Amino acid sequence: MPSRHHADSTLDGAANRAKVVLVEDDRGCREVYSRLLAYAGHRVLPYSAAPDFLADELAHDCDCIVVDLRMPEMDGLQMLEAYQQRYNRLPPAIVVTGDGDVSSAVNAMKLGAIDFIEKPVSARDLRRLVAAAVEQSRQQRRANGIADKLTPREQEILEHVLGGETSKQIADKLGISPRTVEEHRARILQKSGAANTAELVKLAMSAAPAPETRPRA
Repeated sequence: MPSRHHADSTLDGAANRAKVVLVEDDRGCREVYSRLLAYAGHRVLPYSAAPDFLADELAHDCDCIVVDLRMPEMDGLQMLEAYQQRYNRLPPAIVVTGDGDVSSAVNAMKLGAIDFIEKPVSARDLRRLVAAAVEQSRQQRRANGIADKLTPREQEILEHVLGGETSKQIADKLGISPRTVEEHRARILQKSGAANTAELVKLAMSAAPAPETRPRA
């Protein structure tokens, strides 16, 4: 079985460091990408084969996945499909592609990958894409935690807010005063940490379910 090792093992307890999974069968590329991402401040978990990552339960609660598309035994797209089928979700993923991989990269995007990067990989582009993926992951985690903080009435009002309804329209539907709706909306904003309704809507939408798995073309 291909070897697998973790970087930054002495910093596993650093909660503020994003956990980035790297799956790359080429040892040289794996080491270079690992160093680049570690220098950018991430906790990097590198794997030399997709089955090794899928078998490691401790790695699945990650902020981002960077995976090479072409690998023996199981390619990157197969790995993402297997992950989504098993957990019904997919962390923000970036696929690394080579020549002639455009159609496969498009399929990965349809599956839920947020971007792809072509070899030879630019250090600047890799850091930029991973930073964006990590931010998206943190927004999703934040959004997923909102519902747990809201009362049933606040959740009901939030659904109406997401539907674009005004406080008066919500009040008429629920049989309460517009002032009461405004009070609930203020508490929802406070609990979510959103600065305004537009930010609240964006945050809530980021918690939408991942797209369903589609068959490869």
